[in-house]
Amino acid sequence: MAVLRASGGGDGQEGGGGEEGKPASCSAHEGGDVRRRAGFTPYKTGPFDESKDPVEDTVSGAASTLAILEAQPTPMSNPKKAPVFLLAVLVVSSALAQDVKESDVSPATRRYREYRLQTTEPSFGLRKVKALMKGIKPDQEDNARLASTAYNRLTTAERFTFCMIHPEAMSQNCDGMPWVVDEDRKIFAYPPSPSDAVWSDRQLSFLHDHRSEVVRLLRTTIRSQSRVGGNLKQAIIEIRAVELIPDLIAAYNRDRKDQDILSTLMVLMKEGKDKPFSASATYRKLYGPDASYQAFVIANPANQKLTVDRATAFYRSRMKR
Repeated sequence: MAVLRASGGGDGQEGGGGEEGKPASCSAHEGGDVRRRAGFTPYKTGPFDESKDPVEDTVSGAASTLAILEAQPTPMSNPKKAPVFLLAVLVVSSALAQDVKESDVSPATRRYREYRLQTTEPSFGLRKVKALMKGIKPDQEDNARLASTAYNRLTTAERFTFCMIHPEAMSQNCDGMPWVVDEDRKIFAYPPSPSDAVWSDRQLSFLHDHRSEVVRLLRTTIRSQSRVGGNLKQAIIEIRAVELIPDLIAAYNRDRKDQDILSTLMVLMKEGKDKPFSASATYRKLYGPDASYQAFVIANPANQKLTVDRATAFYRSRMKR
């Protein structure tokens, strides 16, 4: 089955969050439920670099203005300046709300978008699984479920491959993934889902019921293919596979291109309720009460190293238990 493109990503710099109350896209994750990602709100914050003061961060346009505004006294602390402050916020909000078209982004961003939405195919029984997929007929709601008799005959490894390349259910809450200016230079709060399809209940049950074996198969696939596709990231997040943090870091360090690996590391820390990360400014920017699903930090060397160091410390603390 062809992988359909949808979800994830967005931009607080040029505004790609969609209309208020309307989902801008569909992703595999938030609140631990891969199947039913509801809507998310437009950006409320600009790019952030925890390694330095937001005012000194090198950003441009509306986001730069917003970063400076966030560093100034609030209207409550300086009532006389409230009208000017609110006018500036309105101007920035208007700039953030503008849609970004494909023609507005660079070729590098378009290439990176395609890269982000790629999947990684496990090798276990791959030919057999693909042959079975050819015989699947979608129902009226576009759910593409393999017949129970055929599904039950699959080995654990084959069922893993089937889950990774053929989510059986079709999400009804997905809009197209909005274009993002300089997407390749951002670390988003969540990695995108590579497909409109989502795992069915029996597929989710399989991933959780066979967690140890799934972790082993994920590790083998990552190491053999030197790639962590969007489907593997979603599986890692779904089962909270903290054991795979060293494998994720090793894959990232090969070329430091896949910033969604860093997003995956941060989601694992968030879901694992890591106290040092939960107390950080990065956490507040990406997952705090005023953050949007598509919030991001700048993918500069300082933030990249900080994320890897935090994830390494989190992994070591969990493995001691």
